[in-house]
Order: sequence, then C-alpha cells, then structure tokens
Amino acid sequence: MAERGIRHLVGGAFALAHYAGIDRQTKDLDLFVVAADVPRIGALLADAGYRAELTFPHWLGKIHCGPHFVDLVFSSANGVARVDDEWFEHATRGEALGMAVSLCPVEETIWSKAFIMERERYDLVLHGYVYPAERDVVPAWLMDELLLRMREEIRTAPPRERVCGGTLLSREQYLIDVTQWGYQDARLEPRGTVTREQARIWTDAIGR
Repeated sequence: MAERGIRHLVGGAFALAHYAGIDRQTKDLDLFVVAADVPRIGALLADAGYRAELTFPHWLGKIHCGPHFVDLVFSSANGVARVDDEWFEHATRGEALGMAVSLCPVEETIWSKAFIMERERYDLVLHGYVYPAERDVVPAWLMDELLLRMREEIRTAPPRERVCGGTLLSREQYLIDVTQWGYQDARLEPRGTVTREQARIWTDAIGR
C-alpha cells in the first residue's frame, strides 16, 4: 500500500501501545483508510494472493491470510467517526511490525475507541470509582469540561423529536427503543450517515 501511494494509518493495539504504553497481544491489525480507497486496496491485496471482503459496507473491510486478518477501517460502526484528511494531517510517526508507519492521531483514536467499547465498558465517571488510586489518570480539566457540558445540557430545553442516541453507543442495547418504542434511530440518514440497509446488516451480525 505504501509503495502504491495509498494512504493508511495504523491504529488499534499498536497505536494504544504508542500513546498509553499499554502493550498487549492482538489478534489482528487495524489499518484506517478513507472509504474511497477501499476498492483499490481490496483489488491490490487480492492480486497479491489475499482474500479481501467488504464485511460491513458502511465502515469495515477485512483482508484474510489463513487464520490471520487485517481490518480495513474507514468509519465507525455508527457512521460518525469517518476517516478523512484530518486523520492524516494529525497522524504521528511510529513503528509497527518493524516498519516505520503513520499512526492514528490520539484524538481520533479516543474518538473511535469510545464508540466500540459499549457503554458498560467505557465510562470516565466510573474510572475513579473502579481505580481510586489512579483517578488522576483522567485529567481534572477534562472532567471539569465534561461536567460543565452536562450542566449546560440539564439547563437546556429538551428537543421535541423522540430520538434515541443510544444506537450511536451500542448496536444492540437500544434496539428495542427504535424497533418497538417509537424512537428515531440517530444513526440513520438524514440525521446520521448510515442507511437502513447498512444498519440491518450490522444488526444481523450481532452474536457472530
């Protein structure tokens, strides 16, 4: 991909190790690319003998080599965190598998991680409760900013539309809201970027 001039960023465990110093074994390699390049990448790697597939058309492709695979990520599953030029403008140089690479920017790494962790696994408020001796890991200015935004939200009149933003956080836990309780799905066009068919494919894959 580098030789063909196809832009890509290394994310996932490699980016996490670079920014947080938390090193762990990972089952795959996450490459972040722009959506327009996905067909070209798939064709390139298929010609090289790998099996390429567009697993979920709105955010994820995979490149297979035996039991191993590479994720080609071009958005978040909820359609919000789309990879664009700014990801590359703010990328950090690093190393992965002995190669010099560009890593996903730290802000975009946090942004995309926040949308795949599910609400019960990613909660800054609970961090200080779970790890009291390490509560200062989350900067005080950040907590102050988030609390300020929460206070502003409390004092703002609620919108009249019955929209469920929970689907942006979890693909499963809020399905009843949008399928039975009459809430609008915040992921879907025109409010979001995901089509109904894309959401159906993503929902049908739950549990696989």
